[in-house]
Amino acid sequence: MSVIASGYPQSQPISCTSLAITGAASSLAGTLHYGSAAFATRYYESWASAMAWSGTCRQVMIRLSDGTDHIAYFKFTK
Repeated sequence: MSVIASGYPQSQPISCTSLAITGAASSLAGTLHYGSAAFATRYYESWASAMAWSGTCRQVMIRLSDGTDHIAYFKFTK
């Protein structure tokens, strides 16, 4: 299942208000899955957040092997 480019996913701290990048990107240790009860015919990536992220906002970036980038924004409250 080589659908995710090498070195991804990545996580990067961002401003919770402007979404501006506030720090360097770092790799996330994730696991790629295909199919489940909730996602029968889809790929999905699972990864764990760090306790140190509590009270911060981050963007998670995934680059697919076709070169397309996908970004999701998260606010960690606990």
